[in-house]
Amino acid sequence: MKLVSIENDIETFKRQEFHRFSNKNKLHLVFNKRGVDGFLTQDFVSRGKEVFWLDYINNDFKRFVEFMDVLRKVGEYSIVKITLPARVKNNPFGRLVSTDKQLNTDQSEFIDNFNSKYRDVLPARLDNGEYFYRDKFVELIPIMTKIAAEKALPTSGGVVFRCLNIAHYDDGTPMLSITGITCPIDKVDEIDALFVNWKFKSFSWSPIHKIDVPFLSIKEILKLESYLPTDPEDGKKTAATLGYIIDKDYRTSLEKLCQYEYFHKYYPRFIRASI
Repeated sequence: MKLVSIENDIETFKRQEFHRFSNKNKLHLVFNKRGVDGFLTQDFVSRGKEVFWLDYINNDFKRFVEFMDVLRKVGEYSIVKITLPARVKNNPFGRLVSTDKQLNTDQSEFIDNFNSKYRDVLPARLDNGEYFYRDKFVELIPIMTKIAAEKALPTSGGVVFRCLNIAHYDDGTPMLSITGITCPIDKVDEIDALFVNWKFKSFSWSPIHKIDVPFLSIKEILKLESYLPTDPEDGKKTAATLGYIIDKDYRTSLEKLCQYEYFHKYYPRFIRASI
């Protein structure tokens, strides 16, 4: 498979060139000041099945436009993934749960600006701060992405974007990734059948799978490996195996170990080394 990496920052592009892990025939680095938009307009010609990962550091409305452009240009049975920050800049809604019935001026202006900026990918005008409190915006992004996908590939066109997985994680910034496949509308059931037993599936744009694995030492990982997989994946067996909590309290520790049991096959092992 030919790999293409698109970058709109020249210094990042130079760094990618320095760290290139493959030859130029396999990995093509593209510098384009206009980013994905420029690449799609100037360089991209679909050859059938494609794999696109739109990995963004902001969730400006332009990102949804680029997502729609990709869906329109790729061939059937292409995999498209979009990753966006799961928070809004300058958000005046800070608390997890609102106890205020009346919005203040900053909050009202924020909602008006958000409605104006994202109106083309909103189900309706947002009149309150429901989706802007901490940990709630993550629920709005799939709704907006679904609307964008349906506008790019309406059912009347015969090809749709079938959502396969939605994942929410925090690597210093809360992020949300949505992965799906473009397929003929009459083949959706066949696609679903391929993933029906996959525990990470998000058909019909739900559920959102939270990824919050704990930091474990190599010694802890080696001790737990012989006890995995567990049934049920509730963290209790690994907690008993370790014999101590790994976070601030037992409940939080159990939640973290539950995540480890759930994702242990995909758990990264980080080792610091000098080269």
